[in-house]
Amino acid sequence: MTRDEVRAAAKRLMAWHQRFARWFGRKEAQEHSLVYLKGLMSDQKWKSVEPMALRFARGRNGAAATQKEVVALQGFITASPWLAFDVFREIQAVFAEELMPTAQQWSMGTVGVIDESGFVKKGTESVGVRRQWCGRLGKKENCHAGVFLTGVTPGGTAFLGARLFLPEKWMGDRQRRRKTHVPNSVTFQSKPQVWYYVSNAGAETPWQVLAMVTGTRFRVEECFEDGKTHWGMADYETRSWQSWHHHMSLVALAHLYVTLTKRDLKRDVPDLTLDMALQLLRSAFARSELSEQEAIDLVDYHRRRNRTAHDSHRKTWLRKHKQIKSEVLL
Repeated sequence: MTRDEVRAAAKRLMAWHQRFARWFGRKEAQEHSLVYLKGLMSDQKWKSVEPMALRFARGRNGAAATQKEVVALQGFITASPWLAFDVFREIQAVFAEELMPTAQQWSMGTVGVIDESGFVKKGTESVGVRRQWCGRLGKKENCHAGVFLTGVTPGGTAFLGARLFLPEKWMGDRQRRRKTHVPNSVTFQSKPQVWYYVSNAGAETPWQVLAMVTGTRFRVEECFEDGKTHWGMADYETRSWQSWHHHMSLVALAHLYVTLTKRDLKRDVPDLTLDMALQLLRSAFARSELSEQEAIDLVDYHRRRNRTAHDSHRKTWLRKHKQIKSEVLL
């Protein structure tokens, strides 16, 4: 990996963002979307609006952000009229162009997975919140449940769509629906009404291939884990139907950008992980000018750390399985 590649990966965000900018509407909203994306990819622990705005937004003539910029970013995520569906549609187009061609590398083609994820929330006012099953905790809890469409290919995985699950008890509560701006078109669907397998494979397809397709679900679990660990997927402070979907579409956009960055840099750094690619981008966002050498050193550090952890795990495993020759690769 060269300095030029690091510089290109970090600076690519501005140009790449232009493809999506039109879907956010006015110039101010387009600028807010870039601030929000940088905030989601930043190293701050809690990805809420205020710290995002104070760190990445700018006032008039480049001045430091104030309460005005914080309120503006809050308005962008909660009340701005742009549609999350449009952003997801553009994400789907990029996925088709950039990642679907890699499906030729395996026998399964492109796999689409619909799966839900829980988001623990307090209170009762936020749209769709209810005591219900939360897979992340493995028990019932006061939470949101989101249903996501995820595309899986050898080249990477991407969130292609998201829909907040609205519990049945919310359906007939007109006051709550009106207060949280739930569209009249939203109706109740139980889990079996989204859960099943559909395949366009021919009847001659070996069952082993179909079994491998079902196994791609673990990639989706990795996406949820990465989204909640690195991109603030569960850190939203929104209460309305629209703002929840706004947040999730921007999380999907940030995730896709880092996934493509990893893909591009992995050609020269085969053991580059998604986390390393994100660390590299964060090094660019942390200051006005990117220090390429610092970014390279940071990635090298994580590579060495991962290798050390791998070797340690290998030694421990071999001690427990002495009958296996030490030449066995883990």
